[in-house]
Amino acid sequence: MFSTSVLLDPPTSDAVNTNSTANSTDEVVPVALSETNKLLLEASQELLHDLVENVPWDENLQRTFSATAQPTDYIPAIFTATFDSASDTHVMTLPVAQQFFTNQQMSDLRLLGVSGTTVRPELAGHLILKVEAPDKSIYHIDLGLAHGLSTSPMNLLSVALLIDKGGIVHFERDKSYFQPYTNASKIPFQQNNGMFQIDVRQGLLPATPSESSTSTTTDGHVFGASASLPVWHQRLRHLSHELLVRIAKSGSVDGFKIKGKPKPTTCTCDACAQAKIRRSPVPGEREFGDPASFVGHTVSSDVKSLPYNTFKGYRYCIVFVDHYSRLSFCAFMRHKSETTQKLKDFLREMKRLGVTVRTVQTDRGSECFSQEGETLAHRDRRHHEFTQLCENYEPKIRHVVQSVELKACLA
Repeated sequence: MFSTSVLLDPPTSDAVNTNSTANSTDEVVPVALSETNKLLLEASQELLHDLVENVPWDENLQRTFSATAQPTDYIPAIFTATFDSASDTHVMTLPVAQQFFTNQQMSDLRLLGVSGTTVRPELAGHLILKVEAPDKSIYHIDLGLAHGLSTSPMNLLSVALLIDKGGIVHFERDKSYFQPYTNASKIPFQQNNGMFQIDVRQGLLPATPSESSTSTTTDGHVFGASASLPVWHQRLRHLSHELLVRIAKSGSVDGFKIKGKPKPTTCTCDACAQAKIRRSPVPGEREFGDPASFVGHTVSSDVKSLPYNTFKGYRYCIVFVDHYSRLSFCAFMRHKSETTQKLKDFLREMKRLGVTVRTVQTDRGSECFSQEGETLAHRDRRHHEFTQLCENYEPKIRHVVQSVELKACLA
């Protein structure tokens, strides 16, 4: 494991061996310490020094303390990673974590093992791995946050996190493979005792501009675009002139310059004019041009469909309303072709009451005009019987065509 063994001499001696134990024969491979590991080593040495001063010393007893500080095991450039479908965290062995993690810090994660006990990883950091496909394609995979655990027997990569990164993990007999992303080369798995593994090595961060790179500038001003206020108005989806001037004065957009001295004015372009068009309200009622001054002066008529047929088969209702007296007549019809007969009945009733009808007002319904109707006879080019009846009546009745609203007559 990664450890630094410290052999304590009696209190009279301050010698501390931070390289190896007295009986160790393993060769120590020096590895450069990160800032985090240096701080851990200093803290461990201070803690050991305090323990030496406060613990009674026994001449026949030597105490050995170990402090996790710097790796003493050799880590090859290529190591094996195992794909774990039951984990949502990347867990590396502690030697791999200490050597390949960047931005190392203490881990605050708690891992629940198969035995039901929880363990806490010693280290956390940013891990980037490099994999090579059989066709020699190289892929750098940014795994993000990973954890180093001293008791982990292998390096575990979370399948769930790899899929979230856009990777493809395919399991099939003799055809299992891993793809870093769609359309990438397929990297076949090595199957070892039911585990799916691939060889990986440390990856690299995306290339960043070198600190030594330089750039030169010249005195002057550079603008991405320059135009007059009307042109900017058309370019920027007809923003108001006031807003464009305010943007130019505030300098909130680099390269935005207005030629001349812009003066906010009301836009007169066709697009803005059409966008501002609003339809005039359509009145629900309209005054008749020749208001009625006596009974029979003007009578409005209209045909309405009934919501349900009556027991006798009536489907329509025709209404006659006198404008002056608000006197109303209502008659039911089975067919719209009965409209002319109902008009005759209404005129006969008004004549019996001593009233002469001067004007009948209707809309352009099929019951009043030609080219419309329920039968072929009513859809010819001749004048409809309704209008003929008005023209042949004595005295002659004027037939006025106008959109009729009975509520206007009854208002």
